[in-house]
Amino acid sequence: MDHRVRARRVLVLGLLGLCLATVASGQQRAGTRARDIQIEQFRPKWRVGDTWVVETTTLQVQAADGQQQLSRSKPIQWQFAVRAIEKLQGQDCYRIEASPVLPGQSQAATILWVDRQSLGLRQVQSKLRVAGEERTMTESYRFTPGQSSPVQSPITALPVDLPVFVPNEAKGAQSFSYKATTAIDEEKAFNDTAFLVNIEQELSPTDLEGVKSLLPEEFTKDLQARPVIEVRLKSVQGQVRQLWQAGAPWPVFADNGTTRARLLEVKPAAPEGENVKEVKP
Repeated sequence: MDHRVRARRVLVLGLLGLCLATVASGQQRAGTRARDIQIEQFRPKWRVGDTWVVETTTLQVQAADGQQQLSRSKPIQWQFAVRAIEKLQGQDCYRIEASPVLPGQSQAATILWVDRQSLGLRQVQSKLRVAGEERTMTESYRFTPGQSSPVQSPITALPVDLPVFVPNEAKGAQSFSYKATTAIDEEKAFNDTAFLVNIEQELSPTDLEGVKSLLPEEFTKDLQARPVIEVRLKSVQGQVRQLWQAGAPWPVFADNGTTRARLLEVKPAAPEGENVKEVKP
């Protein structure tokens, strides 16, 4: 081979390698930036007056031909509403109320208190029917000072589990922990005992085509501009799968193993002031 041809080939290969390295480096930097932005864009941004509607179906055991079969309940629609900013455990929290859209349904209303800064779930309150009597169950969650944690609620009929969206370069599942205390009505918590819950959370990109079938049509539009991220939670209470979409106030899809939920409608609040109230922990 002529030395001039050989030299030209070496030069071309060298330039090609330099271009590929530059592109790869740019992609790596872009990927890092995308990952940093990705976490923040999925954090819900609530305001007092925001409302959204969630539809749920729950697994039920039915007897047929002498055998037990699993089937899903008829869909139930719930309205979530951000009612106020209240003090709980010394922290400003969003008070979010969830109740059935149709009046007269037997499902009980549920109230959530979510930390305004970290968006960690600090308390859940729901009415239950025990031995024919209506009782109020309250479960409170405490985190390590300066930290937060995803939380799995004991309520299965209405998925209200919440992850945490914190920038982190770690790949795979991340470990967290929180303390849960349960009380019925206004009675003191059982033995004043806080149970330690260890929980894993994993955030991962989604195959947009693969998740379309799980989402209401309204939330499948413009998936490139409003991407979807998958969240998986795992603890002794079981596993939860959620799909969060950028700009949405709630998971567009959730499955806690018993109940599946889909976000149907979102109504942002008109700009207005936010009242702060004090609530005893």
